[in-house]
Amino acid sequence: MLRITTFGVFSIVSENKVLNLNKIRSRKARDLLGYFVVFRRKQIPSEILCEIFWAEMEEKYAKMNLQSTIHMLRAFFGKDIITFQNGNYCFDPAETIEVDADEFENLIQLSRSTQDITKKKTILENAIALYKGDFLVENLYEDWTAQFREYYRDLYVQALIDIAQIFMDENAFTESIEALKNTLNNDPFNETAALMLMKVYLKKGCSSEAVKAYRKFFEILNKELQIKPSKELTQLYEAIIKGDKEAILQRLKHVIRESDQVQILSEDKIGVLINGVAEKIANGIYQRIEAILDGSVDGIKVYLRKAR
Repeated sequence: MLRITTFGVFSIVSENKVLNLNKIRSRKARDLLGYFVVFRRKQIPSEILCEIFWAEMEEKYAKMNLQSTIHMLRAFFGKDIITFQNGNYCFDPAETIEVDADEFENLIQLSRSTQDITKKKTILENAIALYKGDFLVENLYEDWTAQFREYYRDLYVQALIDIAQIFMDENAFTESIEALKNTLNNDPFNETAALMLMKVYLKKGCSSEAVKAYRKFFEILNKELQIKPSKELTQLYEAIIKGDKEAILQRLKHVIRESDQVQILSEDKIGVLINGVAEKIANGIYQRIEAILDGSVDGIKVYLRKAR
């Protein structure tokens, strides 16, 4: 039984031993192998293969090169792994080869039909563990891999979001945050993941981290796409800022006198006006203010002004 790994490093395992694909000396043959893996168990006309891999050649010579390349692959895997019938080639028609992409896709579909949350989480964890990198990165710039690479990556991203939601519902905040950060590493423009990440931080009691997450997402969208986050994301961010400012104001009022003033100067500034005290006392008040602000929303600054 052969097992092909397509996520991350392309490899083929036979009887628990990794086959040395460098023994297939022709780069064209290794590329053709990748194509066959993508379209495994499908009937592929020889004309299509010639057009893709030997487009610059006359049909006669292209077919000769195709036959020679097929011979290399058969010599490596065995003659039955690639069949030829009615002008069509087929890779693994007897379905004797295991491919991680098939297992991954089956697990994703199973997770979507499973109602039991515990089972669903286990299935998602198994699927995520299979995805060790993008699909067939060795053929990164080939048109015939692009749509499949995006397809599997989309499945992976959604699996991460699904398991992040399960972790969040279980109050497993660290695991949920890790899954969502992984999501955004693979799909930096995913607003669902960005919104969930902010909500997990809030549920964990880390509003400053939620603000950082928003600002980072804002910068990426602005730099790469010249757009702003959705209304829902922005409203949540503004609510966090407003709520934390109000909380800070209330806490500050406990360390100053009634005659002193606390004002919101701008989105990221709060002013404290202390009147009629010695500099030493004012500095002591300032130190207490700094203690109050420790762990508050990132980016908010408080300035101490002494009246003259």
